[in-house]
Amino acid sequence: MSFVSIIATVNYVSVMSDGRITGDDNGILDEKHQKVLRLNENLIIAYTGRIEGINIFLHGLGEIKKDDDWTQIASDSYEKLINSPLKRHKMAFVFAGKNQHGEIEFCTFSTFGHPFSTMKSVENNEFCHAILVGPYTRGLDTEDIIRKAITEGKCSRLEQVIELQKQLNDYVATLDSTVNTVKFHGIVVR
Repeated sequence: MSFVSIIATVNYVSVMSDGRITGDDNGILDEKHQKVLRLNENLIIAYTGRIEGINIFLHGLGEIKKDDDWTQIASDSYEKLINSPLKRHKMAFVFAGKNQHGEIEFCTFSTFGHPFSTMKSVENNEFCHAILVGPYTRGLDTEDIIRKAITEGKCSRLEQVIELQKQLNDYVATLDSTVNTVKFHGIVVR
């Protein structure tokens, strides 16, 4: 499936994924697939899942411009997705960036039980984070690893956050054969 980590503060959102893409038959299609897409200066989309369904979903989004309300587009896209034949594809998405009010925010959702949710930090020292994994990847302690790093002050600088995300990706790749150690990254700064 894949692995995507999202870590946000009031000042930025950092999104990182691996590069492995699998098809509906679980076969590896590509080891260096860019799954973190910058759609405009305010928005990054990243995903996990079967590329067949993802390509159809992304094509259906059309162009999202800098001034568009991408949080509403994400919500509407989720509603369309779960009420369409595409829901049979196992996929998860994050829309992340600067919303229409200039605030850092991200939205996550999937076709396999993860409902639409929105997160944003409201204080300078607050972190929001999420992980996108496949429906068969369970029991990972990545959330605990992120919380521990934040508590211990190991995420006080953006460079530390990016390093933590790299370590998380490598860790998950040792446990899940659908994840590799090739990494792609995107960031939106307030």
